Amino acid sequence: MSTADAALIALGERFERRLLEYMDAWLAWAPLMRAARAEAESDLARFTVAIQRSACEAAQARMSELENAMQPLAEEIIAAAATSLGGLRAKALVALWALCEVHEPGLPAEIAATSLGIFGPVNELVDRGVG
Repeated sequence: MSTADAALIALGERFERRLLEYMDAWLAWAPLMRAARAEAESDLARFTVAIQRSACEAAQARMSELENAMQPLAEEIIAAAATSLGGLRAKALVALWALCEVHEPGLPAEIAATSLGIFGPVNELVDRGVG
């Protein structure tokens, strides 16, 4: 394994820890947001009050904090070349995060995967018989 790939794998491990925290925060936030929407239906003022009362803002703030910590790691992972399955795994974790509706609503999978450089490393690893 190259030194560059070892660094990519280490970044992936750091990113994964944040991703797990982010998913926990999202799982806490989502039912709060659904409940606030159900309560308010189409009344924006009631919706805002419901969000504040339900602790939805605190959950959203935690998600934003984690997102801010994850973004620089994601950018480093995207920029790095993957030469092993561990490196590819790091890129796949970023792709998972990018494809989450809560992170990037409506982003087509092909665009996200291409922009994250997923297909190139997969093809190279398959061509070399790594796996």
